[in-house]
Amino acid sequence: MAVSKRTEEEQKELIFDIFSKCRTETASSRLQVHSSILCEQVFLWYKVFLSADVDKMGLEIVNVINRFTNAETISKIPEDKDGFFKYLAVSIESEKAASFREYNEEDKIKIPKEKKRKLREAEDFIRMTESQLGRKLTNDEQTQSISKWFKEQEYVDLLKVKKVGGLYIYNNENGETNILDSVITRSDPTLDDYINKTDIETLREAVKSVLNKKQKRSRDCYRALFTLHCVEKIKDYEGLYPVLDKNVLEICKDGKNPNQYEIYQMYNPKAKKSGAEAMASTNLKEFLKDIKTCLNNK
Repeated sequence: MAVSKRTEEEQKELIFDIFSKCRTETASSRLQVHSSILCEQVFLWYKVFLSADVDKMGLEIVNVINRFTNAETISKIPEDKDGFFKYLAVSIESEKAASFREYNEEDKIKIPKEKKRKLREAEDFIRMTESQLGRKLTNDEQTQSISKWFKEQEYVDLLKVKKVGGLYIYNNENGETNILDSVITRSDPTLDDYINKTDIETLREAVKSVLNKKQKRSRDCYRALFTLHCVEKIKDYEGLYPVLDKNVLEICKDGKNPNQYEIYQMYNPKAKKSGAEAMASTNLKEFLKDIKTCLNNK
């Protein structure tokens, strides 16, 4: 992310001006563009002027901006600049607190507070880096990322059990644990787990139900992101074809899958790469969570 050439007040003026456009915009396509730009500029403000590590809080910022630009909540946000920034700061801090609270509640094993904090930071860094790159980190990249917080052996020792501090590890065919071959993931069961346990018809109906509850302007983008997820993560997804995006399936036929941000830009062509990366990651995460909730309620 480039260093801002503006003063902090100029940066805040820009952010408030973009949000004001979100407040008055009636075209859904333009609103999504403004929302993506707003995320980028709030990232920049936190990084440059507040010296915040946005790698650790990027998704929290995106979640807040998504709520801010939602038609149901945008009218509740103060219309003056000072009120807006106070509301923004409190909302982001509340989102961070809720995220940490959820993380701690998931912890099934008591580990030292400081090490738990480091585990969370390592997880968030890898999660955001992969979102920004639009791909999985290589073993070397994961090793380098982990080294910011742990020596490799210390990290592996912490993860010798199946689940520690909200992180998963997986066994290879020899029954040995190799943390560098795994993707670090939050402990909520993934949709992939549900697919292995749920008959395809029930799953297909859940996906259809969740799609129908999304706003029409964003429904196709959610469907396309979910389709890419199925292609990359699910072995037997043929039974889901009726609810998947046919164009994405066609694009992926030759094995050259697009990145998440490219899928997002298909439906939001004016969104810049950095904003599209963040929005695509957040939207997919939200969609998968909604499907899990729907399945749990059946």
